[in-house]
Amino acid sequence: STQSTGNRQRTFKKKATLYTKTARLRRERRKKILYAVGSGVVLYAVSTIASKITDLYLTEEVPDKPKVVILGSGWAALSLLKWIDSHRVNITIVSPRNYFLFTPLLADATVGTVQSDSIVEPIRKFASRAKTNFEYYEAECTDIDTSNKTVHCKPTAPGTSEFDLKYDKLVIAIGKQPNTHEIPGVEKYAHFFTTFVDSRNIRDKIIDCFEAASLPNVSEEERRKLLSFVVVGGSPPAHELSSSLYDYIVDALKPSYNAVAEYVTVTRFGLKDHVNNIYDKKISDWAESTYKRDGINVVNQPKIIEVNSDYLTYTTKNQNGREATKLPYGTLIWAPGGTLHPLAASIRNKIGESIQNNRHALITDYSMAVKGVEDIYAIGDCATQDQGKLFEKWEKIFNRLDMDKSGFIDVDEFNLFVNRISKQYPAVKYPITLFEDFDVNKDGKLEMSEFQELLKNFDSRITRLPSTATVAAQQGRFLAKHFNLGEYKLPPEQRPPFRYKHIGGYEYIGAEDGFVERGSKSIAIIGGPGAWWLWNNVYYSRMVGMQNRLRVLFDWLLFEIWGRQTTRQK
Repeated sequence: STQSTGNRQRTFKKKATLYTKTARLRRERRKKILYAVGSGVVLYAVSTIASKITDLYLTEEVPDKPKVVILGSGWAALSLLKWIDSHRVNITIVSPRNYFLFTPLLADATVGTVQSDSIVEPIRKFASRAKTNFEYYEAECTDIDTSNKTVHCKPTAPGTSEFDLKYDKLVIAIGKQPNTHEIPGVEKYAHFFTTFVDSRNIRDKIIDCFEAASLPNVSEEERRKLLSFVVVGGSPPAHELSSSLYDYIVDALKPSYNAVAEYVTVTRFGLKDHVNNIYDKKISDWAESTYKRDGINVVNQPKIIEVNSDYLTYTTKNQNGREATKLPYGTLIWAPGGTLHPLAASIRNKIGESIQNNRHALITDYSMAVKGVEDIYAIGDCATQDQGKLFEKWEKIFNRLDMDKSGFIDVDEFNLFVNRISKQYPAVKYPITLFEDFDVNKDGKLEMSEFQELLKNFDSRITRLPSTATVAAQQGRFLAKHFNLGEYKLPPEQRPPFRYKHIGGYEYIGAEDGFVERGSKSIAIIGGPGAWWLWNNVYYSRMVGMQNRLRVLFDWLLFEIWGRQTTRQK
């Protein structure tokens, strides 16, 4: 009939319009990728030419070159290795990992957007680039003899003997180790998120859970448990992983496991009062609303009590105090940030807490030299610059903040303190929970004794800069210049200081969306696919080798055409 013909025509037009719109969006995404690649290639070419020109002027061999031993193979160590002049120093790298991991794309590798092999670069490749005065040993440094300037190393290869290395200058760039907060069961049952081996194990575990939930003899309750995915952590990697994991499940796994798709849940546990304490709270609130809109369950400020093989126990605040809850899970991913590495802790203990009083990092001077010991430097996540102890100035700070001279500090005055201290410590953004924690009598005021305890907490826990790849890379480049120009020969008070330049930050929040915060005050937001394109362009330009760039480019193109990988890695 005429009516049915008209309905078919309208249906056809709708499908044609939808197809055209989808095709246009795909073309736009491909253009963005090509633009990103083109810009990255140009930046790489410019940096390579600049490096060659610099090398022409720094090829003169220096007599009596110092032996610089670098511990670690992360962002800080790689940046130092990239910019240091091997004609002026002898370089030795000691690391249990013989590769550099491009961590900004680790979440993408976990969910199959890129392959894990595409984001690693062998450290020994740098030996061929340096050509001279370069050695690498695959081993873990277990002890440092500061008196004899010797490091004791344990090789990772089985059946090999431990050995010692002499150094003239030692650079500690070992990062941090995962922080379990001493919660029972974490090390046994949770998956950590730090290496590309971790990313493979997490993807295999996710696939295992979907396959197990698809079996015909599995109960509905067991399916809900198997398909409950929990990510613990308030760090940017934890947020990106939870968003990427949600996209992976919705876009790649649900269509293949349609019969059990309704049982899937993704929950993110933040250990702070808002989603991301690295950024301003307004940015965090915006990100949290996006997570909730997309269907990610967000639990802020939980206190995790225990982790068992198939559930975790946590408490949250309510009007009656704290309420305990048991959450069954199939996959638990632990990414709450890091804590002090055992080797760094041993150095801190040798120097003494009177000088090294920070529980999360080694305290350095402005030139990144470790305080309390000679000829040892620390860069990256394991280091923080000394800014003086706040507790020693507590009375001056208290009197300045107590503007109404009431003898205590209220919430408004405390917020003023936070705004001032965040200029000195950019990692501090909105620690309002500290006010509540140290307001012992819960009267909404901080008395002198309570404020003193709060400042002690700041001195022992807060680091000078956030633990990001950008900070580590800038510190590595600074220290390379320090060695190239011979500034280590100057007295400590005459050495040029390291100054961090904040270029912004990026966080993926799902569905090829994201946000970029700009400037030192972190108040401007660029959101949407434009942010995704902008920062992926930056990622691409920061990759080390052309081989990795081509691999990642190929992975992105395959993702756009056929989607993410849904197979096991083993």
